[in-house]
Amino acid sequence: MNIMKIVSVVLVLLGLFYAIAPHNVHVSSGLGLGLEHTMHIAVGVILVVIGLVAWWKGKKPAKK
Repeated sequence: MNIMKIVSVVLVLLGLFYAIAPHNVHVSSGLGLGLEHTMHIAVGVILVVIGLVAWWKGKKPAKK
């Protein structure tokens, strides 16, 4: 597996954690970063988008 795919999967999973999980899960896990819940959602969405773009950019072009 390509390193770019691994990084993109990690970014998407971390983004989903911030975008979907309840606020108390972020705070109790130690990954709250001192942010409010709405900022966690925004950070999560941004990480998911970055991860998806990285996955798309990391794809090799199809052979002809």
